[in-house]
Amino acid sequence: ADLRALLDAVEHGDIAALGAIDGTRLGLLGHSRGAAVALLAAADDPRPRALVTWAALARWRIVEQHGALWREQGYLEVANSRTGQIMRLGRELYEELALRPAEFDVPSAVRK
Repeated sequence: ADLRALLDAVEHGDIAALGAIDGTRLGLLGHSRGAAVALLAAADDPRPRALVTWAALARWRIVEQHGALWREQGYLEVANSRTGQIMRLGRELYEELALRPAEFDVPSAVRK
């Protein structure tokens, strides 16, 4: 939802700090979870004309592995394996992934 909102804002010129953007030349770039999000968005949105991914997730195993704790706490803290940075994933992401798994099926999106 956040990426689509950003694409909408760019398309409608709602981000003044960016200046003039040619909406016909948008591309997406993502790494890991961000790459999966870019793949999912590009599969259903015609606006991105280019897509670059690096080490995209194929499955959101985090729900299977840590769903109970995530649901109980309302968040899940995940360490970045490269940097060690702790990233907090909120309840909203858990609910989207758990309640609508078909919408987050990366292999199916890639086949579109």
